[in-house]
Amino acid sequence: MLCAGRGFNYAGLRLGSRLIVFPASMFNDILASQVRSPTSRAFEGNALVHLPQATRGRILQSLARSVDSEINPGSDSEDAASGRCVNGDRRGANRTEYDWRRDGQRIECKSAMMLWVPSQASWQLHFAGVKLALHDELLLVCLCPCAIYIYRHDRQFAVSSHGFKTRTLGHQILVRGPSGVEQWSDARDAILGKLDDDSNGCARLAVVSNTDARLEALLHETCGVTRLAFKQRPLSDLSSGARGLHIEELVRRVDTLLHPEVTVNAAAAGSCRSVARRRGAHQAEYDWCRGNVRVECKSSQLQYEPSQRRWKFSFSKIKLSRSPEHTALFDELLLGLYTPHGVYIYRHDLVFGLSTSGASTVGSGYQVQVYGPSGVVDWKVALDAILRKFDASGCQRIAVVQW
Repeated sequence: MLCAGRGFNYAGLRLGSRLIVFPASMFNDILASQVRSPTSRAFEGNALVHLPQATRGRILQSLARSVDSEINPGSDSEDAASGRCVNGDRRGANRTEYDWRRDGQRIECKSAMMLWVPSQASWQLHFAGVKLALHDELLLVCLCPCAIYIYRHDRQFAVSSHGFKTRTLGHQILVRGPSGVEQWSDARDAILGKLDDDSNGCARLAVVSNTDARLEALLHETCGVTRLAFKQRPLSDLSSGARGLHIEELVRRVDTLLHPEVTVNAAAAGSCRSVARRRGAHQAEYDWCRGNVRVECKSSQLQYEPSQRRWKFSFSKIKLSRSPEHTALFDELLLGLYTPHGVYIYRHDLVFGLSTSGASTVGSGYQVQVYGPSGVVDWKVALDAILRKFDASGCQRIAVVQW
């Protein structure tokens, strides 16, 4: 094992099978950064924003279903029928065509977190993957800094398409605040005012406080074990989106240190190998170029899944081509595994743990999911088992940034 620190000579470094350990203190400018986006500042202290998007969505969906039962007393609520995918396989619980039934009506629930979008200088709520033909009633859960607002949508207001991708990805609902208004409370009033406007058919059903007992119970049940494991760890107080950006920058810095002989540049339209069309930095098919190598970086937090009684890593939106050989839109995929020990960095082989998202894979990308042993609550034991899986695969562990 090599420990890289002050005075370490990176020139001519050969990784081989040896593990490079970087102390976290080398990256204090990234890990201890006090720069906060308007979104992070607005949601400071809100436990929901620290969660991966999928986990947050499940909690808000459960909350909405609880509210739906309360405002429809005596109704018969039941889980969605699993059904089958286009290839004939039975759908999992997280891939049903709608979320639950109420007295035979198919109810779909979509949630969105209020976000500041710098490129548009405005706050917005963006609900994605709305497949209108597959449900009878649509509920929208709006996560705002002060509270959670639940609406019944009229299936028309602010609905737009994704062009040819709409069939697989569904429609989107985008509600923007006024341009140039950075104060979140003013923007919230404007956004919710649009949903409350009598000219559309949306209806506000409930307002749920951030300290609501139901929400606290769901948070404890769903992510209490994970929150305890990451308590006071670096980056744990950031939103999942902000944390992902910090880990990407961390991995890029490590990649630069390990390859001093080449230039590392951020991806840009026209850089490295040619692309089909020019893109903005946030739309690039990869994250940076190491010489002529296009590098994509994905990160995931070690997370405990109570329903499965095991820990897992889940990396999403990995854009590969449609070919059976999984030819990538990049040359190298680096994974940043965010753990209570530190960040483990692997070079992925584009095979291990790779799975699809059904028909939406073309638009949303592939996933890499790796699980620990069932029934193991101790994160240290689970992490060791997961890392052994990575090490036994075609992936290469290249470095660890250790807390």
